[in-house]
Amino acid sequence: MASKGTLDLSGKVAFITGGASGIGAALASKLVSAGERVWIADRQFQAAEKLAHQLGASAHAVELDVRDPAAFDEAISR
Repeated sequence: MASKGTLDLSGKVAFITGGASGIGAALASKLVSAGERVWIADRQFQAAEKLAHQLGASAHAVELDVRDPAAFDEAISR
């Protein structure tokens, strides 16, 4: 159970588009710190993979261009 003022996201999963940099990367870091597993989706796969490695076992990277509906469906199915 989370103490007052903290967020316990244990067992939850987030799929963050544009997650390799900026706000998305900051969000991924915060969510992992709160116990959530994250999928970092970005067109720049190497950057997403690097961030996932830095965040540890709770973070995973996937290449995704959200402008391509088929790519989005494929990424979600993983």
